[in-house]
Amino acid sequence: MQKCTLQLGHLVAAITRRGARTDYFRLQRLIYRLVAGVGLFLPSHLAAQEPPDPVLQGMSRFSIAIELGRAVGGPTPGIVEQLVQAGFDQTILGGCAYNWLLDRETCISTQTYPTKSPRGVAATVTARWMISSRWAVGGGVGSVRFGESRGYSGGAYVDVSYDALEIWAAGYWQPLPWVRVGGGPALYRVHESYSGKTVSRLGLMSEAGIEVPIERGFYVQLGVRGHFVPSATVHDTVGLPITLRPSWSHVAFAGGVGLRF
Repeated sequence: MQKCTLQLGHLVAAITRRGARTDYFRLQRLIYRLVAGVGLFLPSHLAAQEPPDPVLQGMSRFSIAIELGRAVGGPTPGIVEQLVQAGFDQTILGGCAYNWLLDRETCISTQTYPTKSPRGVAATVTARWMISSRWAVGGGVGSVRFGESRGYSGGAYVDVSYDALEIWAAGYWQPLPWVRVGGGPALYRVHESYSGKTVSRLGLMSEAGIEVPIERGFYVQLGVRGHFVPSATVHDTVGLPITLRPSWSHVAFAGGVGLRF
């Protein structure tokens, strides 16, 4: 390479001094040789820097995993706030009986509304197909139970309980063999248990996780997924004059086991 550089310098000087046509063609041929040499050297050098491809090494391309986890967020906290704004936040007395000594009715307990019982249980099945050592495509299907909210006003109750079916497709980047980052579009079928109504929404799923060991057929994986679901206006389940607008976006922390085929 150093010799070619010196020859190139001599030829450029010759062209500058004499403008000879033959030296110009010699210079042109030398440039072609330099470009060809770089073209042969650079790809082999870059290929040597790339990590070995598991597909080329005969490792499994396809994997499937089953996960259980916990969902944080979802509609329950927002519905409680909306029930308060709508006036379904009264307190009722419980365990009431007539007290003959005091000559009046006494109650031993109270219940203040609204109440909530967030469950946040998530179950998921995922699958991935390795394209290379860095890239994969895949998808998943899961279900999550968000929990129940209940309000009370003037003898009327509002009960709301949501669960969702989640289906997504995603692309994944693996900066390390045991680390994955990805995301993609998702379909959410949100079901209200008391009314039986179902709302379908398109959203986005993002994911980050790890899996070990990387060289075995059986592995353990941990991950976190963010589900971004647009809210929608829905009505209560008993025909009362109240309108709710739940937000179904949530974050799921999950862990499970998988198999590579």
